Amino acid sequence: MFRFEQMIHSRMTLREVVQRWPRTAEVVERYGFRAVCHDCDLQTAARRKGVPALEVILALNLEVFGDSAEAKERAACRRA
Repeated sequence: MFRFEQMIHSRMTLREVVQRWPRTAEVVERYGFRAVCHDCDLQTAARRKGVPALEVILALNLEVFGDSAEAKERAACRRA
């Protein structure tokens, strides 16, 4: 079952996210986050770039979990 705790959230650092899910590196590069920010949490890194943190977190979660996580969650709710 998909758990909320497994998702990427604002208190995680960029380094933590990229180390745990390497394919997020492309998203990090797309937003232009520099290596200096890798120890910043996602909220701080987004604020420094002038991007809504929610947008960045959503993009990272979609890269890792895609739509399949949402579909699995809906299916689990229907079975309950």
